[in-house]
Amino acid sequence: MHRQLRQLTEMGARPNVTVEVVPFSAGFHPGLQGSFVIHEFPDPADDDVLYLESPQGELISRDDPDLVLHYREVFEELRALSLGPEGSVRFLDKLADEIA
Repeated sequence: MHRQLRQLTEMGARPNVTVEVVPFSAGFHPGLQGSFVIHEFPDPADDDVLYLESPQGELISRDDPDLVLHYREVFEELRALSLGPEGSVRFLDKLADEIA
């Protein structure tokens, strides 16, 4: 686990990578319901694709813009609850030091 945490902090230092941690102190939040990914494409003519994982199974959707919008809002809520990029990297560094 130590090496994984160090890898995350190293990746978070890259200009094209953002690492954000939502702490347990945030309480119940929509990110606990399952993971999701929104795939965006450079061509505006290409629809975004939503990939969801949940206890009920997986879902891939590109035909429901309202669902994609909902998960964009969930993502922004999770970002607001996070420690922020710098705070997240500091948290992961501290955690890695504690378990070393």
